[in-house]
Parts: sequence; structure tokens; C-alpha cells
Amino acid sequence: MAFAAVPVDVDRLSADSERINITLAKWLISAIDARASNRSKFLAECAIKGLSIEGQLNLTLESDTLTSQGKSGN
Repeated sequence: MAFAAVPVDVDRLSADSERINITLAKWLISAIDARASNRSKFLAECAIKGLSIEGQLNLTLESDTLTSQGKSGN
């Protein structure tokens, strides 16, 4: 059995949350509400997908937990 040490930026994987206030157009809020039962989760998933597409982040949100997809965050 082999073991390896891999550097991980623990701050990026923190389960802590922070409350923020944002302003969105009413039509956008209506569209989100029509599609999702939880606005915060929906917006978090969209942000994760968007950052992953840009190559800045390689995480997914599964059952309210961030999961690494095997690529280093550095």
C-alpha cells in the first residue's frame, strides 16, 4: 500500500458559510424560484459550475458538501 502527501488549501474546502446580500432583477428571482426550492443552494451550485468551467475551481456540491474532483486547487 502506498501513501502520498498532497498539499491542500484547507480554507478553500471550509464548510463555514457567510451571509451576503445581492441585488437581482425581479424576473431573474422569479426564474430561480420557478426552478429551485432553495435559492442559496441554487446560486451556490451555479457559482461552482461557472468557476469550474473557467478552470478556476474543480469542486462539486453534493448533498450540501463540497467535494474535490481530484485536481489540485493550486
